[in-house]
Amino acid sequence: MTDFPPLNRPSQSVTRNAFKMGMTNLRKNDLQAAIACFDEVISLDSQNATAFFYRGAAYGALNQHEQALADYESALRIDPRYVNVIAARGMSRGHVGDFAGAIADLDESINLTPRNAALYTNRGLYRSKINDLDGAIADYDKAIQLMPRNALAYNNRGYTFFLKGEYTQAIKDCDRAIKLNPRFASFYHSRGEAYLGLVNYDAAIADFTKAISLDATHTPAHKDRAKAYRAKGDIALAEADEQTVERLELAAPGKTLWSYNPAADPKFRQRRQIIAALVIVGVIFVVFILPIISLAVRSNLGLVSPNENIMQGDTAYEQGNYDEAIADYTKAITSDPNLAEAYTLRCMAYETADNDSAALADCNKAIQLDPKQARAYYNRAVAYWNEDRLDEALQDYNQVIQLNPDDPNAYYGRGSVYRYQQNVAAAVADYKKTLQLDPNFEQADDINNYLKANQPASY
Repeated sequence: MTDFPPLNRPSQSVTRNAFKMGMTNLRKNDLQAAIACFDEVISLDSQNATAFFYRGAAYGALNQHEQALADYESALRIDPRYVNVIAARGMSRGHVGDFAGAIADLDESINLTPRNAALYTNRGLYRSKINDLDGAIADYDKAIQLMPRNALAYNNRGYTFFLKGEYTQAIKDCDRAIKLNPRFASFYHSRGEAYLGLVNYDAAIADFTKAISLDATHTPAHKDRAKAYRAKGDIALAEADEQTVERLELAAPGKTLWSYNPAADPKFRQRRQIIAALVIVGVIFVVFILPIISLAVRSNLGLVSPNENIMQGDTAYEQGNYDEAIADYTKAITSDPNLAEAYTLRCMAYETADNDSAALADCNKAIQLDPKQARAYYNRAVAYWNEDRLDEALQDYNQVIQLNPDDPNAYYGRGSVYRYQQNVAAAVADYKKTLQLDPNFEQADDINNYLKANQPASY
């Protein structure tokens, strides 16, 4: 069995063109157009299991899971061991409430492809839905082992620890998820819930506020921030959030609201799990569908994207294989010479490999392509620091802070430049800001030692 059965019917050329156009539309997230293309493929080749699979994936991304399930069943009648379809059917079964069926399909998929991190992440979600919290954590552990930069697995494991009442461990996992993906509102909301569990209302409010800044329609964040405000006695602020919740509810009728307190609400877990499923919908195509398809097969069909090269490079970098990471980022650049992110990441890999001149060249190119990419300025600042070009490093750290004023790494980097330049007051200010933004910052001990040495009376 191959992932993509050969299209060898009489209408081979037309069928292949329709299939490729369908894949292009999927990558562009033009789901209706993709469905139309796969309709054409199926009309010409009714035994094309792959077309049924991808049409089902498009329906699933549109939350039309009954149609998705029908397509997956058709694909499996043609090829009963098509592992990608078995896994995708499990996800759709979960979305329609058949959690046992979802777990069974994911079990089978894992047996066939035991090193696929996304499968463990998804099975962990559905195990949590049947209150198998320890089983869910074991799955997230395995997912993280296989894919160390799996932000969703860290977040989901953190939330599972929250359900178990292990709030400190929950916060640690959410910290890691946020570090890997600082633009995902739900990660801040998850950490805020753990802070609520610890009755740390100020930290919870800060996280809910960050989630809302990233997604103003994040109803649960407004809901829980209102609870935290009420607990602090800030009634006016609580009422303002509650009014926002009412408006959002009217705009999206039927959306489930929930309380953070399991003792006060016995149905808390079930309702929260529904929201967790909604988180999966938005990322299923990127995190789940693409990684489980054979890279070699997609390469032969010309379907490998630069983002997949980046993902491989990220994995290699996390494992310390910097030359391999550089090679993967180079493949992404070859495929798309205007992809600023690839230059930024290759710059980071070059820096780690002590090739500062190559790092600077890549950062310069990334900034040329995307002048508002804060990470490129940050990486270039590090490269300048490594070459003792402190004034230039300082300028780039300033630019990072202008673009992303909540980045503790930028304040720490700038503070270190000031420290080296003997500008104690500026270094102290930046180091304090670093700890204000992230009390658990990795270099917190170094910062605290410096602050104590230079401000003994006030620190």
